[in-house]
Amino acid sequence: MPKAPVIRIREPLRAAWANMRAQLFEPFVFKKWLALGFCAFLSQLASGGGGSFNFNTGSKNNTGAGFPDFAQHPWIIALVVFVVLFVLALMVLCWWLGARGTFMFLDGVVHNRALVRHPWREFRREGNRYFLFLVAFGLATLAAVFSVIGLVLLALWSQDWNFDIHRARDLAGLCVAVAVFVSVLLAISAVYFAVNDFVAPLIYLHRTGVRQEAGRFFGLLTRYPSEFGLYLLLRMGLGLLFIVVVIVGICLTCCLAALPYVSSVVFLPAFVLVRAYPLHFLAQFGPEWDVFRAEPTFPHPPPLPVLL
Repeated sequence: MPKAPVIRIREPLRAAWANMRAQLFEPFVFKKWLALGFCAFLSQLASGGGGSFNFNTGSKNNTGAGFPDFAQHPWIIALVVFVVLFVLALMVLCWWLGARGTFMFLDGVVHNRALVRHPWREFRREGNRYFLFLVAFGLATLAAVFSVIGLVLLALWSQDWNFDIHRARDLAGLCVAVAVFVSVLLAISAVYFAVNDFVAPLIYLHRTGVRQEAGRFFGLLTRYPSEFGLYLLLRMGLGLLFIVVVIVGICLTCCLAALPYVSSVVFLPAFVLVRAYPLHFLAQFGPEWDVFRAEPTFPHPPPLPVLL
């Protein structure tokens, strides 16, 4: 019987730090930063903050005076429908680009190179499958969030929109609503972390679909729940530190670092570190989980000039 692997939490982070330094600073190649930053930018699109409240609007026989009669202004309805459809189309486009960019960025981090055209074409099947998952996951997320909001609004409507935080019943209802909403958000975040950090790299390694690798990962998760729980805590802490670094960087650059794509280039070390950490953590479970063992599907490009 094979010996169970020893799973560590901090050592993979040190390995990811060394990986990031080797890729970006040994040597420093500006063109590589631009290309790899573009892949990181695409991958981030798949992700894609005392008193009494009284909402009393009168009795339930309120006729809604003061609200515009939308039947008199059909252009308002048309404008709202257009904006909603435009936002949904933009979200779908971002998910598609983000799904393809996820595997482009993975390829760059795994093989220490910065290619755009080749991985875009090579992993189009995996990217399109991942895109379909992102659409389904996004719709499920929206349904869960709006369901919670709808239940809260329904509860307020049943009380004639009267809410007083000093009433014990209303305060208890508010606490329950907040707890449910936070629990839903945490569950959604945990699923996204698992898919982005582990399932997507396994798809890249085995060239399969989301369903197969999600099942494979779930089997591993059930065997090592405490290890993945500790990883999730450290990963969330790393994400919070990343947010602090980004905020400081944006302030120091007078918001220039907040521009799309520019932010991915400026904060590329953090993006590479966050991408490499789960790969090194996953490699501890054995060769079949080691994404760095993936064979390159196309040769490395010629070396780029080094800027001194």
